[in-house]
Amino acid sequence: MNVKNFKKDESHASESVLNFPFTLPPLSLSFHRTTKDYNMSELEHDENKKVSSEQTPETPSTEGANEQAEAKADALGETAETSETPSEESEDQTVEATAPEEKAEVAQDAKNEEEDEDDDHEEDLHTDEHEEDDQYEGQHDELPDYDHESNEKLLAAAEHWSKHDDLKSAKNHIEAIRTALLKRLDEERNEKKEEFLANGGVEIDFQYDQADRRKFRTFYSTYKERRRNARKQLEEQLQNNLNVKRSIIDAVKEIPGAEGSAQEKYKRFRELQDRWRDTGPVPRAESRDLYNNYHFHVDQFYDFLRISNELRELDFKKNQAAKEALIAEAEKLAGSEVNPEMFASLQRLHKSWKEIGPVERDIRDAMWEKFSEATKLIHDKRHKYYEGLKTSREERLAKKAEYVDQMAAMDLSKIKSHRDWQKAIQQMNEWRDAFKKLGRIHLPGNDELWERYSDINRNFNKTKNNFYKELKREQRENLDKKKALLDRAIELKDSTDWREAANELKALQRKWKTIGFAPRAESDKIWNEFRAACNQFFERLKDKNSEQDAAYEGNYTKKTELLEKVKAFDPVAADRGVDALKGFIEEWKSLGSVPRAKKDIEGEFNAILDKHFSALKIDKKESAMIRFENRLHHIAQDGDQRSMDKEYHQLRRKIDEAEKELRQLENNMGFFANSDPKNPLVREAQKNIDRHKEQIELLKDKLRLLNKIDEEGTEE
Repeated sequence: MNVKNFKKDESHASESVLNFPFTLPPLSLSFHRTTKDYNMSELEHDENKKVSSEQTPETPSTEGANEQAEAKADALGETAETSETPSEESEDQTVEATAPEEKAEVAQDAKNEEEDEDDDHEEDLHTDEHEEDDQYEGQHDELPDYDHESNEKLLAAAEHWSKHDDLKSAKNHIEAIRTALLKRLDEERNEKKEEFLANGGVEIDFQYDQADRRKFRTFYSTYKERRRNARKQLEEQLQNNLNVKRSIIDAVKEIPGAEGSAQEKYKRFRELQDRWRDTGPVPRAESRDLYNNYHFHVDQFYDFLRISNELRELDFKKNQAAKEALIAEAEKLAGSEVNPEMFASLQRLHKSWKEIGPVERDIRDAMWEKFSEATKLIHDKRHKYYEGLKTSREERLAKKAEYVDQMAAMDLSKIKSHRDWQKAIQQMNEWRDAFKKLGRIHLPGNDELWERYSDINRNFNKTKNNFYKELKREQRENLDKKKALLDRAIELKDSTDWREAANELKALQRKWKTIGFAPRAESDKIWNEFRAACNQFFERLKDKNSEQDAAYEGNYTKKTELLEKVKAFDPVAADRGVDALKGFIEEWKSLGSVPRAKKDIEGEFNAILDKHFSALKIDKKESAMIRFENRLHHIAQDGDQRSMDKEYHQLRRKIDEAEKELRQLENNMGFFANSDPKNPLVREAQKNIDRHKEQIELLKDKLRLLNKIDEEGTEE
């Protein structure tokens, strides 16, 4: 085309354009035209839809836009670069949002402390960097089977991925680590809690610190903070890129009306194009209008420039060579092995294809078909590969499910002996090894299957441990307890602290009977030694008591005389009967002990005292305390700690029962809150409450007296 063929209204284009000493490089454009910017947008949209329908789901639908733009260029007789329109669906560059943070109760139940972590679920940022998403993304490689790793290895991996530069890959790993580790820590905490409650603990008092949980939370927080920062930086960068590209559009718009030669304007235009390409992605939501606007003003510039046919031909040849190179790369890629980068490589080829200008019309369809065929081969190859991978994974998952079903079918209730348990353990280990060998499988059912597997293993181990706890651990503990009793008996066999040693040895003998079964060979030997030590002490005690009994004969004679005197005493006729009886008690205590074979005299004395106190009209509480104190002194004088302990436990039991009855009576009294206090039922209920209070006070006084006398005996 020559300048003389230009329309009159286009005569402002400088003829110097025809004399450019260079070939124009292809434009790198990716855009849509809007109805408000270009009156051919509807026609292009229809062509795009037609071409897009012929592509595979992963093939960018851009060639049709090129064809339409080139047709317009031919109709106008221009050599301008044909702009290209991206597909309706543009690829998004996934930038991970802040990962969901766990919301978990930490084992600080005593303080009712809960750790609530935010669960953001922010949408990933989308950019215009790619045309479409990879439906097989993340399916090429399996994650490590973190469920079978130790806590130490999981924490090491968490620390590594929390600092990893590839946050997208880090998310998959650190979330898998989090699931495996926290599940294990929760199970451990629950087991400790069950043990605590089984041992009589109260749930609110349960505390169990887990250092591994705190360590992981530190790594997880680091990872989340890095993701938040990365997202913030990307948002700022995308907005900055958007602002830069908008300024470029404004600059392109002003070129036709600016001062200077056409060559200078073209140079400025090329600089702006380079700057556009060098500027990074923008938010996807803004990209369509942005590219439409940019393309419109680029077309306006070319309409102004009117490049010659000669330059147009040179441009076509250069574009043809570039597209042939892309076809060769696509064919080479189609012949390579499937790998995680294959899809991204194909996307880059398609983006480059769009950025290269048009070629001669008679070869356009053929070149596009050749490029599309290579694209289709790549997609088919990837589809076949990942479908085969999915089938293989499904088969492995089915095999794992088979092992889990076999594990679940084992009836643990029928395993009653050590031999049976050994067989069950061997079989279970075979299934476990086979299950682990299949590894982690990248399918939704894997996690559910792992839950079943874990539950079965926990139940198996718990049942097994309970069995061996009874069979082995308890026997060893019982043996150790008996050895401890033997050691103490040997220490006491030569003691001269007769009362304490005798009471303790008797307690040791009672405790021995409460200890369960121990290995017979060792238990029999220890029993013989224990019995010999006890017998040695009590033989010595028997000899000592025989000597004491001879010395106590005089005490017995004196107590016999005093007993007759008390029998003859009439407390009612006496002026101060209570004081006289107290005097008899003090005199009786001063006479000391009697021979062991003649202890019945103590009971006779107490019986006579009870009779005399009953005859006196004195305070019942005072009478009861005098008699109780006398009985306690006799017990303490004989050194009968067992009887003293018995008195103590009886008092505690009576106090508890009386207080329980009092609470019930007071609760019942609440029903009469609005009744007349003079009502017979109300008065009787109040009397009953008062009697219980008096009884409780008497019992507590007796308990205080018992503790006092017991402490005095211990000091002696």
